[in-house]
Amino acid sequence: MLNNPLIAFANSYDMQIEDEYAFGKIGNYLVSVYSNGSKKTAHISCCLPTEDSDEEGEFNTFKLSAEINKLIDSGIIALKDFELRCDAVVFSTGAELKDFDKAVTAVTELLAESGVGGTEFCIDCGCTVGENAKFVIEDSNAHVMCGNCAEVYLEKISAENAKKTESKYLKGTIFASLGGLLGLIISTLAFWIFIPTGEFLIFDSTLILSAAFGSVITVLSFLFYRIFTGRKYLERILPCLLVSVFMSSVGVYAASVILYAKTMSATTLSALSRAFSTIALSPFKDPYFKADFTSHIFYCMVVIIIVVLIYSIVFEDRRKTNLKVVPCAASAIADFSSEELNEELSEEVEEEEASEE
Repeated sequence: MLNNPLIAFANSYDMQIEDEYAFGKIGNYLVSVYSNGSKKTAHISCCLPTEDSDEEGEFNTFKLSAEINKLIDSGIIALKDFELRCDAVVFSTGAELKDFDKAVTAVTELLAESGVGGTEFCIDCGCTVGENAKFVIEDSNAHVMCGNCAEVYLEKISAENAKKTESKYLKGTIFASLGGLLGLIISTLAFWIFIPTGEFLIFDSTLILSAAFGSVITVLSFLFYRIFTGRKYLERILPCLLVSVFMSSVGVYAASVILYAKTMSATTLSALSRAFSTIALSPFKDPYFKADFTSHIFYCMVVIIIVVLIYSIVFEDRRKTNLKVVPCAASAIADFSSEELNEELSEEVEEEEASEE
């Protein structure tokens, strides 16, 4: 979440505020701000050259870095941990909000003095964005692109993410199944151990155990998915839920079979082999155990859903690669265009007002 100081900062510059970041224009540059732990991060989008040159009259990123270091030496210590990228100047600081504001303003002014392109240029192709300007936001960092570059970029990144997600989705499902299987084995053995005689065979006790073992299976499914894929996003809910439902159903069936075997005093392998067909079908044919089996399945599913909801609300990390393309609002087109476009729009407005009069 965006912290209160950054919300105040964003409001002071009339930025667009989202849950985890805010972005807007400061000077002639698109600035994104967001929390980075206890620090505040500023991402100042700009068209830095891809190649450095020492020729007179041409921009040099080494010189820009030296100028920023001069700002630090002059007392703007919030810039101490700055980074020059090909498309942005980024820095994080734990300084107070006024120092953070001062640092952002100093960098935007320095970029303008150095002739670095701002929001009037596409960050990808370097052309004037015109009326088709779009905001491209990735991992809380906003840029301005022309319409064509924005759509191409979105398709490219989406395809890459889809490919990665598909491979990890399959891998995660396999490991979630292994986790569920481990939970099933633990549950079945525990049921056999903790129900030694028929005296324990009361509905409430077995129901509690069934629900507990369903929880174990669900937790292990989620845990194995997380450990072996490195992903803990909400996308793992579906495979883990399906695995948990299947394994828990098998577990409840096994528990019902064990209960029936205990009531028949079939505690040895020979006794079990003689009555195998009767015991195996007990959850479906014996009226008493069929009712218990159905009830246990129902309540076990309820427990699984509760555990999944707890994971999704409390333990899950919803932060994904934040990538989207947002068209500039009509009211913002002039603000994010070149000076010539601003003049053209102003002339059109004046002509419309004259015609109305």
